[in-house]
Formats: sequence, C-alpha cells, structure tokens
Amino acid sequence: MRTATILIVDDQQQVLQMAELMLRAAGYEVYGARNATDALAIASQVGCGLNLLLTDMIMPEIDGHELILAIRRLCPNMDTIVMSGALSADDVRVKNYKIIHKPFTMDQLVEAVKEVLDGQIG
Repeated sequence: MRTATILIVDDQQQVLQMAELMLRAAGYEVYGARNATDALAIASQVGCGLNLLLTDMIMPEIDGHELILAIRRLCPNMDTIVMSGALSADDVRVKNYKIIHKPFTMDQLVEAVKEVLDGQIG
C-alpha cells in the first residue's frame, strides 16, 4: 500500500478520534485538528507533505469550504474529502469533492481515501 499523509479536521472530538484511529490502522500517517486554526497551523508546518485533507463542512470559526480554500493556497494539488452528516452532493460547496456521510464505517472511510488518492475522483 502506498503511504500517504492525511490531515483530518472535525470539531467533534469523537469523530476526529475515530477517523484518526481508522486511518492509522489502515497504515496512513495522520494529523488531527479540532478547528480551522489548528488545521492551518499544521498545514503551514507540514506543507505539501500532506496528501489529503479530510474535513467536516460545518464547523465554528471557518467552515470547511473556507478551510479548503485556505489550505489549497498553501498546497494547490492536495486532494480533499468532505465529511458531513447534513450536506448533499447537490450543495455547490462540495461539487468538486468526494463526500463521505457521517456516520461512516472504517471500510467506507478507507475506500473513500484510496479512491481519492488513486485519482479516481475528478
């Protein structure tokens, strides 16, 4: 399996911890952030060593869409997966991203990550 480095951002501690555990168990290097400020600090530090952003869309401070735009200024080619329990694929903010709906299983998360990292998503 190809190694990849993933930044996970979710303001719900349980979701963040579960996603971190799932992806570490699948062999990925993972950074976790509970808010956009922490995520931007990690992205600034790690830079384009990050391969994938896995982010919630509905968060305090900065929503997921604004966070994606900010991180892509640092690393324009980073892949993105949006996690949401409330958005549909019809939402214009998520048109260009893979969406994984909460709650998700380990298999669903790992499959989504592999799909995006293998370039199967636009």
